[in-house]
Amino acid sequence: MERRGSAESWRRLRQYRSVLLDMTADDDLQSLFATGLHQAEQQFKAATTIGPESRPLNLFYGLSQAGRAIAVAASLSRATLARLDGHGITCRDLQNFRKHRVPDLSTLVVRSRDSQDASFPVLSKILESQDLSSAINLGQLWEVLVEPQLHEPLIALQNPVLLARADELLGPEGSGTKFLYLDGIPASEDFNDPVSFANFAASYPSLAGSTFDRVTGHSSVRDGRSDTQSIQVSWTVSSGGSSGATDSIGIYRQSLFVLPAPPGGDRPMHPLMIWWAVLFGLSMLARYEPT
Repeated sequence: MERRGSAESWRRLRQYRSVLLDMTADDDLQSLFATGLHQAEQQFKAATTIGPESRPLNLFYGLSQAGRAIAVAASLSRATLARLDGHGITCRDLQNFRKHRVPDLSTLVVRSRDSQDASFPVLSKILESQDLSSAINLGQLWEVLVEPQLHEPLIALQNPVLLARADELLGPEGSGTKFLYLDGIPASEDFNDPVSFANFAASYPSLAGSTFDRVTGHSSVRDGRSDTQSIQVSWTVSSGGSSGATDSIGIYRQSLFVLPAPPGGDRPMHPLMIWWAVLFGLSMLARYEPT
């Protein structure tokens, strides 16, 4: 996965301010978009100057302001709200953390609110992300985040984030086979039995309809993760060029990933919305349960 410095990332984001000028003559939308991105950058930079006790506040509000810019951009090409009202997500039972001198942060529960104009539900719809109408705790959210699994994994997971590479072989009439190569699958999985692969793939909505072909390699590491294997799966591509679920696999940080659905969900959460929920939960603790 390509990694670029934060300065370069923010430089690229700032370029979008001028791009929006060519998309709309609405001064109000231009201002809302530009200030949203500007405040997001300020909040993230401020977060680097303070300790972890307060950092979640800046990070969450930085992400929140970036979300407002996303909503403006999306409203120009589809029937979505340009202005967002409220967070649209809540924490449950914060007072329970007062009962423990060393609380288990992974048990903090968050869920989305039933609101048509709030940030979390609107952005989840824009990004085609699983919402959180079913409550979920921070531990479960952490397990579907990309960065911790690739860089600082805490435990070996049964359904980890999978790094992917796609290839397509089409016949003369536009039909053929799409292949997907997946890395990071637990080596303990044995897919010689078709049922075992179907059970594994059931946790990954983007793999619906795929067929296991073969194991392509193994990897042993010493950073706390279990041994993994790489596999090849395939789909039949329709005459229109669509392969169904594979078309829903997106690019994140310049790489292709397959994410599991969160507990209670039937599709993956977008990485932006996973971070949104995690940072919201941590910011609520920082504000209301700082001890």
